[in-house]
Amino acid sequence: MARARGVRTGAIASPPRALLPDTAVPMTPAPGLTSIVSARRPTEHRIDRAYLWRVRCGDRRDSERWDPMATPARSQPDPASRRTALIRRRTAQGLSQERLAEQLGVDRTTIARWESGTSTPQPWHRPNLARALGVTLEECDALLVAAPPATAAVTVQAEPSDLGDGDEMDRRVFLTATMASSLDVPSWAGLVDALLQPSKAETLTLTQFEVGVRQVKTAYQACRYRDVTAELARLLPAVTVSLDELDGWRLDAGHVLATDLYHVAGSVFLKLGDPAVALLAAERSAHHAARSGDPIAEATSARIMTHALMASGHNRNAVAIGTASAARLDRTTGLIGGDALSAFGALLLRSAIAASRALDRHTAETILNEAKRAGERLDRDGNDRWTGFGPTNVQQHQVQVTLTFGGAGTAIELARKIPLDKVTIAERRASLFLDVARAYTMWGRHEQGLDALRAALKTAPEEITARPAAGRLITDLAALARGHTRARVVGFAGQAGIRL
Repeated sequence: MARARGVRTGAIASPPRALLPDTAVPMTPAPGLTSIVSARRPTEHRIDRAYLWRVRCGDRRDSERWDPMATPARSQPDPASRRTALIRRRTAQGLSQERLAEQLGVDRTTIARWESGTSTPQPWHRPNLARALGVTLEECDALLVAAPPATAAVTVQAEPSDLGDGDEMDRRVFLTATMASSLDVPSWAGLVDALLQPSKAETLTLTQFEVGVRQVKTAYQACRYRDVTAELARLLPAVTVSLDELDGWRLDAGHVLATDLYHVAGSVFLKLGDPAVALLAAERSAHHAARSGDPIAEATSARIMTHALMASGHNRNAVAIGTASAARLDRTTGLIGGDALSAFGALLLRSAIAASRALDRHTAETILNEAKRAGERLDRDGNDRWTGFGPTNVQQHQVQVTLTFGGAGTAIELARKIPLDKVTIAERRASLFLDVARAYTMWGRHEQGLDALRAALKTAPEEITARPAAGRLITDLAALARGHTRARVVGFAGQAGIRL
């Protein structure tokens, strides 16, 4: 396809206005998203829009020159933001900054900015960076967390804002910081023991088991992760002894419940940043699904397996397993009924995310289109078999896929179309706000990113306080923002219990 022509102005090639993210046809914001996905288009982000255009045109050289995540040249990097873990890993691999830059196809100064904390690798750089450093994507994300200050307490001085004198605001924000983890993560050592070395537990009747699984599923979708971990620690040791007392159709039903229970366990470990243990939980879920003889249970267990593989960096394997399982469900059920159609669509959506992480745009879009047809066929937003699948859920995943490929402006436009009143599951709604926050951060619109984070915290506090990924997003935003916005981000981090 020929590259679209633009008018060259100075050093920036301006694309046709109709193709710019901020000059698209105006759309009515969904209820509740108006203040976050703002219809206003400030004029101070022209470089960021040009950068996004150049990325779409495939100009890697210019995509490095115009980096929207980079701190302006006049700002000096904060020594506290230095990514020492990233530097140690690079040197341990015997790589100089020049050699690593050569492998990634970027300039050496880009590597220097990543390591100094003044810039963050874009999503499309991270898979190659992880491979060069010999780590998984999750481990790579951990390396990109800025090192905390060595002092016991830190005074953060807000920089002067470009928008006004700011005399009316408190210019000094105090936070206590230590070398320990800043996240308010639920205690989960007992959950690991319950999964790996379960102690003797009481035998549950099928009804008791069903009630317990329903409670843990409900708590998970409500982002009450402390309740989830406590209930899982009680239920997981009871699985084997309880199933031993069942037979016939009751045993099959018990295996279906165990499939769902281990699915939740895997999801929790992924939320807490432990994909290795999540893979083990996913394997247990698949084992019980196979014993149940229920094709829908097999599809739901394949979904958590796909997610765990993706989190471990095995994106192509995740796509293969997800799509094969979806095809098998189609063959065995004909996708008759809401349960089968929802399990099918949810599995495709997870596969599309994995394909996007593998940087396979064609496959990701093809799978998304198939999931969209499943959503249209279902014709409602439901929660059959705890999938939360429906047309609105497809829209959310379109935002995530677009964001993975760097289309921050397009992701915002897609998010504006989502009817928030139809996103009734708290975990999904909070995830949407986090995606919006990530998009605005990539786009250099830090104030709007902070607004989205505030909405996520209000929707589901533990989705922010208990997830390392959310903490990393806030840390990145604090490192990138300037002036009044930076002070507000620091204050928000303190409110959320996240130490910078």
